[in-house]
Amino acid sequence: MGGGPRVVEVTLVLDVSGSMLADGKIQALNSAGRGLVTLLAGEEASSGLRIRLRRLAAGDEASWLDEAHRSVSELSWTPVVARERASSELGVALAAAFSDHGERSVADPECHRAVVVVTDGLPSDLMAPTFDEVVTWIDTDAAVASVTRIALLIGRDADAAAMRPFVSNPDTDLLEARRLEVLADRLVTAAHRSLP
Repeated sequence: MGGGPRVVEVTLVLDVSGSMLADGKIQALNSAGRGLVTLLAGEEASSGLRIRLRRLAAGDEASWLDEAHRSVSELSWTPVVARERASSELGVALAAAFSDHGERSVADPECHRAVVVVTDGLPSDLMAPTFDEVVTWIDTDAAVASVTRIALLIGRDADAAAMRPFVSNPDTDLLEARRLEVLADRLVTAAHRSLP
């Protein structure tokens, strides 16, 4: 990388389905997002990494909330809103996130990439590609197989079993929203291991 700072690009896939309106889940998601940006900005300042973040909403469709990945030191969290009666099309959103990372991997192979799904659980799978189809694709496609995959679970009723096939390591990458420090540390550790 020519001696410059190591770059980590994190895509947050945010569940904005109707189930996130219950029990303060969307408020917890926004609180976790604000906290994560603050923690990652601190990690960026102390670790020698340049950490860039982009958000993707997952409801009835996938929609990018940010035009591009931006440095966490330049970000302030803009709250997201859950949509009443919206389904949770995580497969569609993950396909968009991993397609973006795959294209960017070709352009900048030395950048470490991570996708963090922030959700309360089960994907709806009313549209293609389904969650399971995307997990199979990312497990087998060399362009995206090295992307770190983490699930940040929101709510007491979050379904960890549903997210287990997605994560890179079920022992370390299925996290409750209150464990933001562990998430930030996991992202930095994964980046240091993968970058030259």
